[in-house]
This record gives sequence, C-alpha cells and structure tokens, in this order.
Amino acid sequence: MDAIQTFIHLPVVNIVVICLGAALLLFVATFALKKLNVRSIGPIQLEHESATTMYRLNSENTNCDAACLNRLRAVTNDMRLRLSTIFLQDTICPLGRITINNALRNPLYESVNNNHFTRELMPDHFASFHARIIDKIKYEYVSIAIATKGQCQENMPRDWEEVELCLLDFVNQWILLVCREVQICCEQKIENYVKYEIDFEKAKDAYRKEIVQSCVKKNTVYIEELQKLINGGINDA
Repeated sequence: MDAIQTFIHLPVVNIVVICLGAALLLFVATFALKKLNVRSIGPIQLEHESATTMYRLNSENTNCDAACLNRLRAVTNDMRLRLSTIFLQDTICPLGRITINNALRNPLYESVNNNHFTRELMPDHFASFHARIIDKIKYEYVSIAIATKGQCQENMPRDWEEVELCLLDFVNQWILLVCREVQICCEQKIENYVKYEIDFEKAKDAYRKEIVQSCVKKNTVYIEELQKLINGGINDA
C-alpha cells in the first residue's frame, strides 16, 4: 500500500516517465523474444511442438482418407465388369446394355462420394444402408426398362424379379470390397495415432493424448465390425 500511495503522490511528469519507460521495456522485451524464438522456451515450446504434432497427424489422416476415397472409386468403377456378366446372356439392345451398366452403378458412386462408410457399415445403420442401395438400383433398373420399351422393341431387359438376386449379390460383392478398403484406412489411422501419441506424451499434453487414445478405440471398433461383415455378415443383413 505504501508503494501505491507513493506512486499516486508522484509528480505527473514522473508518472509519465515511468509509464513510458515501462512501455519501452515491454517493447524491447517483445522484440528480443521474437528474435530469440520464444517458442523454444519452456512450456511454450511444448505447446508449439504439440500443436505441430497434431497438425502432422491430421495431415496424414487426411491423406489416408483421400487415398481410401480414390481406391473406393476405382473399386466401384471395376464393378462394371461384374455387372456386365449378369446380363451377358441377355439379348438386350446396345442402348439398354450401356444404360444399365452405367445407371446401376450410380447409387454406388453416390455412396462413395458421400463417404459415410464408418457410419453406414456399422450395425445400427447397415441394414437401412443396404436396403437403400438395393432400392435405388431397383428404381434405376425399372426406369431403364420403361424407357427402353420404344427403343429396344423385343430385346427388352428382364423383369426386376428375374434379376433381383443377381443384383443383390452384385451389391454384396461391392460392399465386401468397400469394407476391405475402409478397414485398411482404419488400420493406417491407428498406426498414425499410436505413432504420434508418443510425441504428445513427451510434450506432457494429456488432452491431445486422450484424444488419440479415443480415436484408436473408435477405429478398433470400426475394424471389428467391418471384419464381421467381411466374414459373412453381409448375407445376414
């Protein structure tokens, strides 16, 4: 209190000089810390390193997702051969055959572009996802059959009931391939989390360490459920 009272009763000129001196010291200290790279000092260094580690982790996971998406698109594109095999013995006119091959893969491409497989392939959502894909393919097929009536004449596509089981198997084969690709991505992410968890431990960053541990558990569950589908769970849907 004595120091405060003394400061208050100082002449105005002295107070101004003190304030200007404090401001100057603050400016010099800030400039010096920037020159010395303040991020290399104590706790600030740890936070900087931890934030950088999280950025690298997120970047690697983003690259993993992008690579998985590219593989899923390639897998879906390759399904055209399996689709052509279903209608190999049919005497469908060229227009109908081309349209069927392209249109029936549209629901698959739509799912790939949405890329919600870690949700849609889980037990709580798989049945509705599977049924939705089948319904969309049926809609596409029936629409093509109606549209080609005036073009193909007698070389019409078969009724839906005649091809339903074949197209159901077609969808299941695609989902199996998708499961494998998504599983690969989940396994790669777990490797990334485990690798960078060590860095968070060194930085004493309990918050981010807890995040990556939670992500490891989540992706482990994804893999377990995907493996069930791969081992025959698709046919039980």
